[in-house]
Amino acid sequence: MRLPADQFAVYKAEAEQRGTSLADYLTEVLARGHGLPEPEYLHRRHDEHQQVLPLTGTG
Repeated sequence: MRLPADQFAVYKAEAEQRGTSLADYLTEVLARGHGLPEPEYLHRRHDEHQQVLPLTGTG
């Protein structure tokens, strides 16, 4: 996924403020923007042992 650097900073800051990952924040915003239900997993507590892969700028 490619994001302009200035927009990335805004999205990353919003995700951090909400206490969520950038990927989950973007998933939530995209679902709302398209009038779709938010995936149920967005509202579950994360298992601290579950591996989370980073979102990178190499796409």
